[in-house]
Amino acid sequence: MPQLPVYIVDSCDHFRDSTAAMLTARGHAVQGFDSADAFLARVAEPDGVLLLDVRLRGRSGLALQAMVAARPALTIIFASGNADVADALTAMKAGAMDFLVKPVPPRTLVRTVEQGLSRAAAAARVATARANRRAFESLSPAERTLVPRGMRSKVIAQRLSKAESTVKNQRVSVLRKMAARSCFDLASKMEDIAGLPPHGLAA
Repeated sequence: MPQLPVYIVDSCDHFRDSTAAMLTARGHAVQGFDSADAFLARVAEPDGVLLLDVRLRGRSGLALQAMVAARPALTIIFASGNADVADALTAMKAGAMDFLVKPVPPRTLVRTVEQGLSRAAAAARVATARANRRAFESLSPAERTLVPRGMRSKVIAQRLSKAESTVKNQRVSVLRKMAARSCFDLASKMEDIAGLPPHGLAA
């Protein structure tokens, strides 16, 4: 899975730049923005950690949270020095992982962001597995008999009493519907699906 980024949305240049430098030094990919609108203009589908202040130029941090909170693999963390209790309660009720008060000790900030990245990565894996399950459920019964079978099309055709050309065409269809680059990639997707709870149960 690609490295998930950290987005810092804060009108304070010093906080934004120093935090970005600290996280970059630990190997994280960081993008900084001085306003919610700047973030929205450049990031269409954010996944990872969104570290933001409540008070921003233009659109507030709480307004930005409301716009992106539905992203399953986005962990939202607030860091603010001029917010009140009502702001913190609103942010937490809307799904923020934490609400930090500036000045934030560097160790606390790094630990919280890295916890957020771990949470986002776990959510991203579940979202991917669910997408793979939906793709698998779109396969025909005949196509499902080929998933996964790590043998040549000729052998599968003989075992299933089918024409080899039919098996080859069905294999191509399976890879296309599952968006798999290879049979190995397909097997990996099936392992992800196997780790999901049954339908109707909470993840």
